[in-house]
Amino acid sequence: MRDGYTILIGDSWGCGEWNINHSTIDHRGLAEYATNVINLSIGGSSNWEIFVRLKNFLMTNKLRINKVFVVQTEYSRDVSTKSESLYNPCEWHREINNVNSLQDYEIAILSKFYTMLSELAVEHHVPIGLIGGCADIASYDKFNEDYPNLYVACQSWINLILNNTPEMQWNKRVYSCYTEKSEKLIPIAKDKFNNTEDIINCIDKGSARSELLQSHPEFFYPDGTHPNRTSHKILFDYLTDNKLI
Repeated sequence: MRDGYTILIGDSWGCGEWNINHSTIDHRGLAEYATNVINLSIGGSSNWEIFVRLKNFLMTNKLRINKVFVVQTEYSRDVSTKSESLYNPCEWHREINNVNSLQDYEIAILSKFYTMLSELAVEHHVPIGLIGGCADIASYDKFNEDYPNLYVACQSWINLILNNTPEMQWNKRVYSCYTEKSEKLIPIAKDKFNNTEDIINCIDKGSARSELLQSHPEFFYPDGTHPNRTSHKILFDYLTDNKLI
């Protein structure tokens, strides 16, 4: 690896292997396997919080940064901003109008995230690779053209783990697991689209993902909801094989 550091930043999926009580990290995951990694991941982060934390770091640090990997979380955390957030509340969702479905709403919020990351990458002359964690990356053919210096390193970590490919078909992609933390999204969605069936379909797909993780303890044990050291090694090997890390 060239002299310099790699930044890893995300929510709890970027932290490493959690213990069964989800209280401590038993293994540093990707940061353990790779070298010269600075891990800025914090459990429970929203995409907005990830962006602000990365922006603050790049503005203030004096280290040489070669690359950044962002583990994307579910967009619904940006809608239901936590009161204990360290940053100003995310207002991305308030700017989104003229969408006809929850799927369009999801993509619109994620597009805001990608735009901000792309601008940050260009400003600091550092490539940022996206990794789909509990939520998949909303990528498409011209993604790299629309978001300079931003690229998809792993579209779906979950699919890479379970099916040996990082690509997830459009109709199977999940952008939020719709847990109790995202309940605030439901009345917003109903008000914007008035399409209950559409909302239920998205929630069912997200709930199925949560159940899928729990059914594969070999990859998501011991806490049942986060990738363990085996899954982090799968991601590391994939990034290494594709000369991304």
